[in-house]
Amino acid sequence: PYNIDTRIEPVFIEMDGWHENICDIRNYDDLPETMKNYIKFIEKETGIAITLISVGPDRDETIFKPSL
Repeated sequence: PYNIDTRIEPVFIEMDGWHENICDIRNYDDLPETMKNYIKFIEKETGIAITLISVGPDRDETIFKPSL
């Protein structure tokens, strides 16, 4: 929040990236492992399950992530 009175220190976590072109992928299992690890990290840190992953600007460039 913009008006917080507590000093906050950012935490930077370095993670492996991916170099593969993911634009044509439509199945979660076909995504690069490093991307799936990144998604799992975000879910763990936020406590919120990710259900949609966009791999491009068009509507058909969306992956519905299966729930575990």
